[in-house]
Amino acid sequence: MKGRRIPRALRWAAIGVVVFLVAGVWVSHQFPALTNGPKSSAEILHTLVSAPARRAEDVSQVLLWEAKQKGIEAFLLSSDLLADVEGRLLELVRGTVRGRMGCR
Repeated sequence: MKGRRIPRALRWAAIGVVVFLVAGVWVSHQFPALTNGPKSSAEILHTLVSAPARRAEDVSQVLLWEAKQKGIEAFLLSSDLLADVEGRLLELVRGTVRGRMGCR
């Protein structure tokens, strides 16, 4: 009986490994977002370092543009405008200020 248990356990272990591998392959093909992407810390660091970054040349200019934007937004919000006109003007101001600062 004891000699028969070991081969039976090995058989079940082999079946378990095969089922695990088949399930892993199936999951990776059905849900590629779970298995794609950086796998190691080196790949994650490379992604962080190579990400494009934008910086302002002069911080004071950025602060002035933001202050102007907030002032114009406050004026538009305090004005008696129709909702759609107000929304379009706010988007126009926000887009203009972002364009001037070099942000997208």
